[in-house]
Amino acid sequence: MKDKVDVFMECGMRRPEAKVLIYLFRHTSAFSRNIEHEMDLRQPEVSLAMSTFLKRKWIKTVEQKKETKGRPTIEYSLAVDNKKVILELKKDVNNRLKLLYNTLDKLDKLVI
Repeated sequence: MKDKVDVFMECGMRRPEAKVLIYLFRHTSAFSRNIEHEMDLRQPEVSLAMSTFLKRKWIKTVEQKKETKGRPTIEYSLAVDNKKVILELKKDVNNRLKLLYNTLDKLDKLVI
């Protein structure tokens, strides 16, 4: 799993985001506590990752209300196919590469 986390981090993700995404790729749905326990993360790390994925529209949430008092728990699942997530990450990497190549061109012009 470490190799997969490293690849996602090279794409610009933080480690907790990479771990959560790998977990969601493996499971159809999950509660925050399951992810925290299995991926050795803290609750704030999972919440931050989920908010990032919600902004990207990669996940969907369903509130599970308890019969007792207290806050409802939220069930997370991927809203898009794994392949779509990978394609978006590839686009992000390509955009960063273009910016780097533009910077290299600017540096060449400074020297000449």
